[in-house]
Amino acid sequence: MSRAGLSFRAATGDTRSRPVGRPGGASHEEDRKVGPTRGTGATAMYLRCYPYDSWRMACHHEALLGQAVRLGLGRPRLYLDNGFRSRAPLPALEHLLRLTADGGYRTVLVPGPFVFSLDDTEARGLVRRFTAAGCEVLELLPTRGGS
Repeated sequence: MSRAGLSFRAATGDTRSRPVGRPGGASHEEDRKVGPTRGTGATAMYLRCYPYDSWRMACHHEALLGQAVRLGLGRPRLYLDNGFRSRAPLPALEHLLRLTADGGYRTVLVPGPFVFSLDDTEARGLVRRFTAAGCEVLELLPTRGGS
């Protein structure tokens, strides 16, 4: 298992998963506070793709849902910046960072830090913002059966 220096913490999340943020600056859906279970907080996942992915990154979404199950987490809420360049304003990411700073999430699942930015330094800085707020960023684990 590749942990990339990130720790694991079991957490549960909302049973619904929905995208937040669209190109053109559409407003976010209102988030409901998710009550913590086992004292560990809620779980989210973040995806970003440029150019716009009409399939909404289904393979990454399903892989992250599977990882949540393998780690004993509840179903994470999806935050999606679909069609946004990494250097553009990322409304779903900013919304997720605000919620995390307010204690709304304790775990964020991502395919890798590249979803935050293609610039490694900037991506690591965003991971540090999450961890400074008491939230763990977990990268997608490889599945079994590979060579």
